[in-house]
Parts: sequence; C-alpha cells; structure tokens
Amino acid sequence: MSSKIEDNDERPKVYSVAGIILNILTAINENRIDAINENEAIINEDDDNDNDIDNDKYLEDTPVEKTLCVIWDLTGLEEYANIFMNECQIHRIMLKIITLTSRERTQELSLGVLANLACFPDKAIILFSDKDLLNVIKIILKDENNDDVRVLFEASNSEQELILSEFLFNNNLIPRFNYFLKNTLNDDLFFISLEILKLLPCMGIPENYFELMTLNIVESFNSICERINTIKDIDRKLFIAIITLINTLLKTGSIPQDTLESNHESLYRLQNLGYFEDNDEIFDLIEVFNNKIELSKEKNRIVL
Repeated sequence: MSSKIEDNDERPKVYSVAGIILNILTAINENRIDAINENEAIINEDDDNDNDIDNDKYLEDTPVEKTLCVIWDLTGLEEYANIFMNECQIHRIMLKIITLTSRERTQELSLGVLANLACFPDKAIILFSDKDLLNVIKIILKDENNDDVRVLFEASNSEQELILSEFLFNNNLIPRFNYFLKNTLNDDLFFISLEILKLLPCMGIPENYFELMTLNIVESFNSICERINTIKDIDRKLFIAIITLINTLLKTGSIPQDTLESNHESLYRLQNLGYFEDNDEIFDLIEVFNNKIELSKEKNRIVL
C-alpha cells in the first residue's frame, strides 16, 4: 500500500538511494543476479539436486533479493517512488532483473516493486507505456508451467494496477485468470483474479472485441460458479468480491438462460454463504444479486 512522507519531514534525495541502485547495477553488470553471496557460485533453479551447494542456502534471500526487499519497502512511499522512477528508471532495472533471473523469489520481488510503483497514477501511465514491460508480464501470466503463486500474484497485482481492458483481450489473458478462479488455493491470487475479471464488461473497447467479450463473460461466470461449489467457508472480503463480480457479469445481460439454470445451485449456495454474516452491506449485495438474476431470466424469456 502506498503512503506519503509528511511535509514537515526531510524529503529524500537521489543520493539516499544511490548505494542501493549501485548494488543492483553491479550485480547486473557482473552477471551475479542469482549469486548466493559475493564469494559463491550462482544457483539456478534447473541445477541438479546433486550439486555441491547447500540447498538451505538456496532458500535464503540472495544479496540482490535483500536489496530488492529494501526497494520494495521504499517504493511504497511516494517521495521515494519519485526518485526511483524519475532519477533511476527503476522500472527498466526491474525489467532487466526479471529477464535475467532464474529464481522465482527474485521475480516475485521485482514484480512487487513494479506493483508498488503502479499504485501511483503518474507512475502507472509510464509503466503502461513501456511495451517491453507489459510483454514480460504477459509472458509470466500466460506461462502454464509457472505455478509459483507468489510470482503469479505479483504479476497479477501489477497487471491490476496497469490494466486496460483492451490489453486483456489483445493478449488473450482472460482464460488465464479464469483458470486462477477455478484452481488457485491462494486467497490473494483468487481475489486479484476476481478484481481483474470485474473489468470484463467494459465500455469503450473496439467493436471487434464485442463477441470475444461476451464469450469471456460467460466463461468467467461459469468459472466462478464452479469455484463456489468448492468453497466451504469464506471471509467477508472474498464474498463481496465474488458477488460483485457476478453482479457485474449479470448486469451485461450476456448470460444465457441455460447457463443461469445450470448454475442455479451454485448461485443459491453463494447466497447461503453470505447469510452467515450479519452485515447490511452483505444483505444489500445479495438483494442486488437476486434482482439481477431475475432481470437476466426475464430478459432471456423476452429474447426467446
């Protein structure tokens, strides 16, 4: 979460982060992004298990990862984010690290820095205009062999801050988030996927995407209904995100009657999950939810 240094505090200068940037650039120039320490060899995730390097050391943060942790913390502060972005082009450095590293932890931290920067609107504009960066995020999200939840979450988090709906359609990323909806056991990644798919029924996308948008709306509706069937209990934040997504999808009027009917049990189950909380906001959402189901049914009857 981003924050701002109080006006009466001394604002940071570029030299206050010079040492941090120098550490990262030195590691890049010396091809030591994944080095365990200054005196030991680089460990790659593809190395055989019978190598001579202690696996426990591999699990520890490398010097670069420790530096990235510091950058992650600092970029949550707007004044430091300004310095890192404007004076150091930190997003390009993170891009370089992501493309060089074979460690998922390093990828996770680099993407986390980008997600922090994207929380600031002026930084988000710069990041979204960087096509190389967007391509790397797209590749990470579309890689079906990538099952590291931390990396996927941070990539999705960056995407959520930068997202334009046309980019979702252009790069066929929606099926990947539908996959996360149905399969991830990580609540954070599940929540981010719900938030991103909420952008599906968007206004202002090119006409040639309308048919694809409709197909994806139906697929997302089926995906979330399938997931509802596996949920045993749910916290308030996730419940609100789920029912808000469904309400948004129903509002489009694109859900066919047979799809509604085939998922009726899931929708009823979702209502019951929400009724366990004595909360006006929950009840209001359920009421909207019920009304939208009835309106969708009525619209489909008229069409038929």
